[in-house]
Amino acid sequence: MAGAAGVVMAAHMMPAKTVLLSSRSAAYNDLRLMECLTRFLGYALVLTMSGLQLPHIFKLLKSRCSQGVNIVRVALELQAVSSNVAYCIYHNFPLSTWGESMPLMAQYVTVTCLLLLYSGRERHMLVFVVTYVTCMLLLLLG
Repeated sequence: MAGAAGVVMAAHMMPAKTVLLSSRSAAYNDLRLMECLTRFLGYALVLTMSGLQLPHIFKLLKSRCSQGVNIVRVALELQAVSSNVAYCIYHNFPLSTWGESMPLMAQYVTVTCLLLLYSGRERHMLVFVVTYVTCMLLLLLG
């Protein structure tokens, strides 16, 4: 008992400045841990979202047919992902918060090109790629 009371007494006898510093240090360590965990989860999301449209692309390549796929839906999804990328780059957000959009954007461009190619509109595919790249460059550089 005397030993436990001595520890409690010793804790009460510590200067307030030391207790304050140790609590700040613990809070700082907790903050750093949360920051590392958040970054890890962000990059994990980037990796998992990188292959979201790959089965769709492989199915289109295997069937060599664009029937049953709505090009308007794919174009709208591409627009949503592209504007998200442009907005995040413009505002200098960390890559871990928007990085999954980059591979998705490339996959949606690929799906759109395959849909145009397999529906017999090769010229439209070329015009689409040139227009899309030009618009993205204007958004990102302007």
